[in-house]
Amino acid sequence: MSTKGKRILLIVLAVLLAAALIALGVLVLRNRNAKTPEATAPATEAPTEAPTVPATEAPTEEPTEEPTQAPTVEPTEPAAAAYANPLTGEAMAAPLTQRIFMASINNHKEAMPQHGISQADIYYEMLVEGTVTRCLGVFTDIGSVEKLGAIRSARIYTVSLTQCYDAILCHAGGSAEADTAISKLGIADIDGVRGSGGDAYYRDQARRSAGYALEHTLFTGADLLLKNAEKRGLRLEESKPYDFGLTFAEDATPTGGERANTLTFAFGNGKYAKKTTMTYNADTGKYEAAQFGEEWIDGNTGKVLSFENVLVLYANTYTQKDGVHKSIDLVGKGDGLFACNGQIIPIKWSRSGDTSPFVYTLTDGTSLTLGIGHTYIGLVPLKADVSYE
Repeated sequence: MSTKGKRILLIVLAVLLAAALIALGVLVLRNRNAKTPEATAPATEAPTEAPTVPATEAPTEEPTEEPTQAPTVEPTEPAAAAYANPLTGEAMAAPLTQRIFMASINNHKEAMPQHGISQADIYYEMLVEGTVTRCLGVFTDIGSVEKLGAIRSARIYTVSLTQCYDAILCHAGGSAEADTAISKLGIADIDGVRGSGGDAYYRDQARRSAGYALEHTLFTGADLLLKNAEKRGLRLEESKPYDFGLTFAEDATPTGGERANTLTFAFGNGKYAKKTTMTYNADTGKYEAAQFGEEWIDGNTGKVLSFENVLVLYANTYTQKDGVHKSIDLVGKGDGLFACNGQIIPIKWSRSGDTSPFVYTLTDGTSLTLGIGHTYIGLVPLKADVSYE
């Protein structure tokens, strides 16, 4: 081969070699830029798969609920009390089962003030002799009365009212007629003068020192009465539910009544007849009592005696054969007055027997409704002076 031919051959080989080197470099560069799965994820972690959603189906959306409105509750009246005091209508946590106590209370002008009287559920006043009245307190909760008195003697109508309430009678002796009836009828009583009730009473030495007459100084209290009753085995529980036929309401204002901001009634007629006055207090909704020209005070509290209800009952009242003691016919029927919330109306009363309660009606025979609270009952003679304004 000539020299020229060898040169050409060398040039061709050089060109081929260069082309091969260029191709090799491109291949290496591509390999470096390529990424593998091993390089981007750890070998121990499985790749996360996205949930497969059909291309033709839109994702399901949760339904949107409208805000729920609370139901509208209509206002309701307070639930009526399950139990009520049968003499006042006041709510009680349990039915009344303890036996009622009654106390004969001295109401002589020289015996004031009385003690414990404001705690009586019902407070009676009636003539006892001459122009003097006596009171009878009816207690459903004698256990709360710390001091009670002054205590005085019983009368036959006292015994009648005690039978009405199936009560334990607290008294200091009595008229011959009353003593006979108590013994004959087996009345449960605690007598501070005779029998085995003496340890239930005491003489108030402060009164004696102050010059009170002896008959105005006899007192008792819950502890003494209950201890005596337990010692003697007197029944202290009622065997059946009390029902005296009384109905009550929060507002017992008499319909069609007349105004009676002040009510005055006498236990008889004439200049010396004993008078009681009831004055309505609109702030408290109660009648406040006065007698002997001054406020009627409970010595335990120093406060005036007050009542939601005032009943004035006309009853046949007369002097017994001894010319001193009074009798009152409390079985039968008669007229009366009822005052509540500053209004007064005429009423009727009836009682079928000594063991029966009073029944009160309006003049048309409709049952009388009393206001919830305490009641005063004045038993006045048939032609007693009564006024109101």
